[in-house]
Amino acid sequence: MASTINSDTSNGLILTPDTTGEIELQSAGTTQAKITSSGLQNASGSAITSQAGKNLIINGDMAIAQRATSVTGITAAGYYTVDRFTYVKTTDDTITNEQSTDSPNDAEYSYKITVTTADSTVDGLQFSQIRQVIEGLNTAYLNWGTANAKTITISFWVKSSVTGTYCLGLANDSFTRQYIEEYTIVSANTWEKKTITITGDTTGTWDTDNTRGIIVNWNLACGPDRYGSEGWQTPASAGNAMATSNQVNFLGTTSATFQLALVQLEAGTVATPFENLQYGTQLALCQRYYERVVSSALQAALGDTYANTAGSPVPTINLSFKQTKRALPTMATVGTFTTANTQGVQQLFGGENTFSAYFLANAVGRSYFFPLANSGWSADSEL
Repeated sequence: MASTINSDTSNGLILTPDTTGEIELQSAGTTQAKITSSGLQNASGSAITSQAGKNLIINGDMAIAQRATSVTGITAAGYYTVDRFTYVKTTDDTITNEQSTDSPNDAEYSYKITVTTADSTVDGLQFSQIRQVIEGLNTAYLNWGTANAKTITISFWVKSSVTGTYCLGLANDSFTRQYIEEYTIVSANTWEKKTITITGDTTGTWDTDNTRGIIVNWNLACGPDRYGSEGWQTPASAGNAMATSNQVNFLGTTSATFQLALVQLEAGTVATPFENLQYGTQLALCQRYYERVVSSALQAALGDTYANTAGSPVPTINLSFKQTKRALPTMATVGTFTTANTQGVQQLFGGENTFSAYFLANAVGRSYFFPLANSGWSADSEL
């Protein structure tokens, strides 16, 4: 005999064995998954396998912030605080970006933007957005650009002092295929969960190597020359379909705030519970794209030497990265170095697994160049 748990099909979950002996999992009267003699399946009958690694967004819980936890006076695009999330803009605003402890649903952190200088008029091709770029090696199994393109579901928590219509956007590497979907922030300064299901794109070129696979954008403002319509489209000019004309201008109000938390992008039509990863696992994923080598061990590794001639190199420093980089990284010094009789950094060589550096002596005599506490090098291999 069939049995029912929670017979109110307008809310909650209902378990109803049908005439085939299957148990369907329904929400609001719609089948979301089912249990059969073959195992757990989704609504269309495809097998649901292990959920480990389901979230294609890296650092969706905003726990990793290698660069900083708060940066003020931002007027240009770039990575500032939370790893893998970048602020992209051509607008005339100034913002503060921080890893905030104000977060929803037992999360620890959120990605927060505060407007410190407003841009009340966003013109022409101007736009502003929060972005994460997903590597093609991680999106290849979605089969986008083919007849077998998989559907995805994006879920996230959002909070803003500015209510109204916002737009989520997707794009391929060349921005020749773009997707827009509106969502609404209903209540000011209140955490709200949003879920957007997107049919996979069967056309266009989607990279499946270590370059940009899928670009995900949370739009904050958009000029009219970048307006598009909801759904998939091929813009007349690449990149000119960022948001609809309904997109609010979040940047128009000084002290306005916008926050993201618990961001997840997964294959399928259902937003499953957020995938919590251990801190060390999440950090390792982030370090494929950006890593700071600033441990106290660096000081012992460098030491100093005696230069026999002016212009002779101070011994080369060779260090290994904690994680293999996506591609050859851009190397830079970080923090404060103490020096004597040197011409500063002459060469920084970054491989995918190691880096080395050497310095030139100004004159004959003792020569050294080494970092103080919390200083060293950064390796940037962001997309």
